[in-house]
Amino acid sequence: MTLMWIVLAAYLLVVAGIAYYAYLKSSPSVEDYFLQSRSVGTVALALTLFATIASAFFYLGIGGAMAGHGVPFMAVGLWQFFTVLAMLYIGTRLWKLAKTFSFVTPADLLSHYYEDNKIVRAVIPIIFMLGAFPFMILQMRGAGLSLEVLTDGDIKSTTGIIMFTVLALAYVLVGGVRAVVWTDVFQGIYFGGLVVVVFLAIIFVVIPAGNIESVWGGIEQTKAEMLTFPGGKGVFAWGLMLSLVVFTGIANIGQPAVFQRFFMAKSVKTIRQSAVLYGIIIVPLIYLLLYMTLAGIQLVEPPQADMLFPTLLNQFTPVLAAFFIVGVVAAGMSTVDSLLVSLSSMVTVDYAENLFGYKPSQQQAVMMGRVFIVIVSLVAFFLAMTSTKALVDLALLQVGFASCVMVPLIGPMLWKRASTAGAVAALIIGPLAVAAFAFDWTETFGFSVKGTFGFNQNLWGPVVAIIVFVVVSLLTPSVRADRQEQFRKALRGNGEPASGAPAE
Repeated sequence: MTLMWIVLAAYLLVVAGIAYYAYLKSSPSVEDYFLQSRSVGTVALALTLFATIASAFFYLGIGGAMAGHGVPFMAVGLWQFFTVLAMLYIGTRLWKLAKTFSFVTPADLLSHYYEDNKIVRAVIPIIFMLGAFPFMILQMRGAGLSLEVLTDGDIKSTTGIIMFTVLALAYVLVGGVRAVVWTDVFQGIYFGGLVVVVFLAIIFVVIPAGNIESVWGGIEQTKAEMLTFPGGKGVFAWGLMLSLVVFTGIANIGQPAVFQRFFMAKSVKTIRQSAVLYGIIIVPLIYLLLYMTLAGIQLVEPPQADMLFPTLLNQFTPVLAAFFIVGVVAAGMSTVDSLLVSLSSMVTVDYAENLFGYKPSQQQAVMMGRVFIVIVSLVAFFLAMTSTKALVDLALLQVGFASCVMVPLIGPMLWKRASTAGAVAALIIGPLAVAAFAFDWTETFGFSVKGTFGFNQNLWGPVVAIIVFVVVSLLTPSVRADRQEQFRKALRGNGEPASGAPAE
């Protein structure tokens, strides 16, 4: 336990030093505080994307889901290929639009395309918050529960949640998104490298005599259902697998923090290179984690499925367990810090400036962002203290909400018939459907989507959003031709400011 505090203290000193250096390099402007002056390079972008998307779910939720479903869950690693494709196709287009029109937030982009619609401007931050809070809760609870397991209950999960919230809040307030990106680079390298070290330890230390074949053989003898479809819980059919792979893969870039990462890049080339590098990093690491779970299933009985890895390491390699808890904290903080900055930018830019007409100075806008960061942190903290949902369920809830935003974003890229009314309808009805299905509200009326085509119930909301978007768009006038051409010209360009657009 002493070692754990030493490692954690060393980690925090490094993070604090990075945050302070970022503060010294930053300037008191909205674009610098929220977008790092659009100057992020390839390696930094790839690592901050990895650190933001991976999160505590990477360490805990994957193990928990794999422990329940078995080998069929390995298929979900394929969603990262869809994420890379989405980065290459959508991310590059987001950069061109943001650079051309000086967009700061996702609502800047979408509301502008949909004819400066105020409803679009107002609804998008709300949807992002609905998806972001479950994801922040996941990080906080994951860190707290890991700390409790790895200290055998000496430190309660509530203490870990408090510590986690304070730490993430501190360096975000100091350095803004510059501190977030730079600490993400360090944290991404740390917990990515840790996965490799833990994998090697499990293969050569935990598994007897390094006999890898014993992992498969042991499961085949004791839990054969974990090796075949539909998995250990009998629910992982093809419908569930396909819905998870496609929706989660695309929805990864629908996280507000990831969405804005593409606004921050130096160039389109930067995004393309970082997308490929991101895939090279994350796909092998996911499969190492999935394989490690197979070993853990045979060797330990965790207090709950999400705690498989902490329990395994605490029992067999206590030294690595100390480094593991820091990895969980790093993974969680690298997601929460990004979400805090992103959500505060939306409240500041979308609501205060654009909807309510408040025109603060650059310094006042940055200070306003810091105030909202504190407010969002406190809300997430209190929700984390009361939430009981499994980590994988929280992650899928976020996927549902994020996917709804992607509908009116991708729609115009593929279909000129998209309308403002269709976007508004999809952005309102889609998230309502996500909530109704996720929390079983529809069962009050004798209606349920559970098990339909094997889809996870959280993912039926985006399907509703797609249907509503298409139907309403067909029944209403499409976006004005001049606005469509303005955007398509930007997509053909190289990011030069558009005529009439505010110059940077």
